[in-house]
Amino acid sequence: MKLLKFLAIGLLFYWTPSFAFDAQTLLTNTQIQNDDVKIALSQGLTMDFDKTFPSNQYGVYVIVDKAKEKVANKDMIYILLGLCNRGVDGSYSLPLVTISNNLPFLATTSEKVEIAKRLTTDANDFAQIMVQNAAKIKAMH
Repeated sequence: MKLLKFLAIGLLFYWTPSFAFDAQTLLTNTQIQNDDVKIALSQGLTMDFDKTFPSNQYGVYVIVDKAKEKVANKDMIYILLGLCNRGVDGSYSLPLVTISNNLPFLATTSEKVEIAKRLTTDANDFAQIMVQNAAKIKAMH
């Protein structure tokens, strides 16, 4: 039984397209690190996003910031994803478009896990919106 479960998991990883996304990040007052952001983007961004906005021309800018004061006894995390043009040297321009969210949660929950989950979900939403609006976005530069 364990072997079958292992094989099923192995097949899932084998058949799942995988690619890694790097990002320019600004991570403030949180437990999340650059590697966590990279994993969340790699899980959340889609192959269509990668084809539409190739990483040699576009980059993703990520801001994750935790408010220093609680709101209604909950921590507030601000998450921003932005699509940037990239220079030939790999540098990032200011974001062409951004999407941002606030994530309220109780301090007793695992901050790092909750932020990573939300960032993965936000990255997927971001990818879909960017692909749907690719013609408009590309016309901006």
